[in-house]
Amino acid sequence: MTDLTPEQIKLKDVTHDMIKGCGGLEAAASLCRVGKSVLAEYASEDHPDRFVPIDVVADLEPKAKNRPGWPHVTRRLCEVMGGVFVPLPRAGTLPADVHAALAVSLKEHSDGASTIVAGFADGKFDRGELEHAIKEVTEGIEAAVRLKAVLERMLEDVR
Repeated sequence: MTDLTPEQIKLKDVTHDMIKGCGGLEAAASLCRVGKSVLAEYASEDHPDRFVPIDVVADLEPKAKNRPGWPHVTRRLCEVMGGVFVPLPRAGTLPADVHAALAVSLKEHSDGASTIVAGFADGKFDRGELEHAIKEVTEGIEAAVRLKAVLERMLEDVR
């Protein structure tokens, strides 16, 4: 029996995903300041008072990049704070970069709008349609943030 809230359980779950993304407990322990037994406690519901410290997250998350859901803990913390994690592009600041980012943003927003219109075609959204619309709108938001980052890089070059 656990005394953890559902939110705390989710933090334990994403900690587990991060550790697994590093190659497991032993591999993760070699990448940070704590040993594998302590890392196991951070991911275990059997230790409701133990959560992964921020410096350990900073050491491990970059190494877990190939596991779906990355960055696991950071993404979850963004959600807890009412936001989303959006990785910024590594694109340059050429006009072609802006045009490419703009094209992707427009396409993603169009996909979101089309999904919403299709959801209302029968007069109501079902759960699956809502989940799909949320996914499409999220992709549009992420594309807009990436476009904004390219424009901000251009602004830095203008200064």
